[in-house]
Amino acid sequence: MPREISKPLPGEFGTYYNGYINKVEGNPISVLNNQIEQYTDFIKQNSERMDYRYAEGKWSIRESLVHLIDTEQIFAYRALRISRGDKTPLAGFNQDDYIRDNDFSHITPWDILEELTYQRRATLSMINKFTDAQIVQVGIASETETSVRALIYIMAGHAQHHLDLFNQRYL
Repeated sequence: MPREISKPLPGEFGTYYNGYINKVEGNPISVLNNQIEQYTDFIKQNSERMDYRYAEGKWSIRESLVHLIDTEQIFAYRALRISRGDKTPLAGFNQDDYIRDNDFSHITPWDILEELTYQRRATLSMINKFTDAQIVQVGIASETETSVRALIYIMAGHAQHHLDLFNQRYL
């Protein structure tokens, strides 16, 4: 049974992330685990459609998946630093800059699936080693007080947000 992590309280995250946190139903560890299979199924079913965009100017499936991996790496890094008591303010990042002017066409669906799976397993391994005291540590990320548990919920909710988008707009 995965460890229980309670929802972060207001003040432990920027209001921008409220939508992601609210997408997490139940235990975020279970959600993070279940998303591995959900993303595996999605990529297998859409491996021939990786460059599909639901509208002009929107990210392709491939770009969205690369964004998902990038974001989880950044949020996991933030969680690690904050969990260790690092009080150095952590800079934000512009997600559009990470996609714009980059060519991801050489990255196969299977490469993406492999990296996504490895990243998620590494994230879960890290989270499972956090103590209760580390889970509630607060630091500064993107000029906002952010707790480790908020970052865990944000990672799960962000991935759920993209799964929902894929199912609503990309199929």
